[in-house]
Amino acid sequence: MNSTVVIAKVNKNDYVSALKKSFDILELDVSNLKGEKIVIKPGLCNIEKPELGNTTDVRLVEALVKVLKEHDVQNISIVESDHWVASADEEFEKLGYTSLEKYRVKLVNLSKEQSYNFAIKGKYLNSVDVPKTMFQCTFFISVPKLKVHYFVGISCAIKNLFGLLRTRYKFKYHPFLKEVLFDLNSIYKPNLIVVDADYVSTVNSVQRLGLILVGTDSVAVDYVASKVLNISLIKFPLIRYFLTKLKIKSKMRIIDVTDGLTKMTPQCYLPFSIVSSYSVGFFFERLGFKIENQFNKCSELIRLFTAKSNVEYMKMTTHPKLLVYLLKRKVQRTMKDT
Repeated sequence: MNSTVVIAKVNKNDYVSALKKSFDILELDVSNLKGEKIVIKPGLCNIEKPELGNTTDVRLVEALVKVLKEHDVQNISIVESDHWVASADEEFEKLGYTSLEKYRVKLVNLSKEQSYNFAIKGKYLNSVDVPKTMFQCTFFISVPKLKVHYFVGISCAIKNLFGLLRTRYKFKYHPFLKEVLFDLNSIYKPNLIVVDADYVSTVNSVQRLGLILVGTDSVAVDYVASKVLNISLIKFPLIRYFLTKLKIKSKMRIIDVTDGLTKMTPQCYLPFSIVSSYSVGFFFERLGFKIENQFNKCSELIRLFTAKSNVEYMKMTTHPKLLVYLLKRKVQRTMKDT
């Protein structure tokens, strides 16, 4: 894991200079991206202006496009999926992203685009629909909005990939958010992350930090983002889950090119009634999912024990110890019958 994360100050909305400085520090040669199929994924979960701290500022994405175009990078797509609040097309229009078409970039609604279904063995997902643009992508740039999230701690690089789910109504995944995000981050791995940390939303307020965070590893970027937001890992269950599952022990290298690491103390407390109602609902959703999984495993074992031939045994299981046990039982029964 490349644990280098750059924190850069955006002076007078000069995103281009901040990006170029960050790329130089990361030793990212943009000229090497000529000929690549670039996909940019901003965080557009609703139609609120970026000053409210919930959506990626179009000026940051425009600056990124300008830097790419300076090096003759031509094949650029900006993608988003539909949300319950609005469709991706509405978000593109109302948040100013349609103005970027003058740079000959494509605006792609992943919910409408052709996709390919792949079976996976994920923490929660059994299959995933990969949109055509993501399937053809050769260089993926995630541009999330940094904000406080009361279910997972913060919403940043890891959470931004939630928008790659093509379905409009994503509520059903909320009880299993950590597992779903782990699966998505295993499938779609950004080559570059540029975080919009200009206006940052907490639950009760919006604070202006005037920063961007740039890195190449989602977990490292989110870890640094938690430091910027002054949130301890105890209150950040998502990154703790990733650090545990990935068994990451490498040291973090933070390069702060501001006048000093800007921190904030977010007021991120929700009314107890809201938190408790969501928590109880999620608990029963997860419990039901575990019971269903155990039931399916028991059903599979019953089918294994009632199989009528050794060929069926081998088709139904690949676990060596269980296969040997079942074959022994079969031989013992055969010998007893004779």
